[in-house]
Amino acid sequence: MEPLNKNERARSFWKFLALLLGVIILSIVAVFVNYKVPYVENEILRTQNIKYEEQLGNDFSFYQKLDTVRQLLDKINNPGENVVYLDQFISSTLVDMGKNLSDTTSRKEFYSNIISQALELQKAKKQLRDLGGASKDVETYKSDLEKLSRDLDNAKRDLDLCRQLSNR
Repeated sequence: MEPLNKNERARSFWKFLALLLGVIILSIVAVFVNYKVPYVENEILRTQNIKYEEQLGNDFSFYQKLDTVRQLLDKINNPGENVVYLDQFISSTLVDMGKNLSDTTSRKEFYSNIISQALELQKAKKQLRDLGGASKDVETYKSDLEKLSRDLDNAKRDLDLCRQLSNR
């Protein structure tokens, strides 16, 4: 006794087998994706996190040095400070800050501008110190001017007297 729908049964069996294999392969791919893709993604995220933490460390170091430079620039013109030492220390710190900027830093131009502004401020403070004695010189020149003006007035008066005497 042979079944009447033998061909139909065989076709249905092969369809079932193909569908079963498809589901098994799909399940294996899903498990692979579930375990392998997050692992690769985690590696990428770890690499990005390491770069971010390194950048954050560089930023923190830069800001600490910048704060030190700012404090030194604030007190450099105070009386009794060792100006030469502070100037040299500020310059060396700014040079060190410039050297520590890597090409991969996304804000390199920003940091370079900060360093150049700090250098400009240092130069302005030096000019201010150099011109600090100028006020004493101006006072001296004013007193000399007043004395010379009095002498000139006396000389003019004497000259007028001499002219009046010579006209008589």
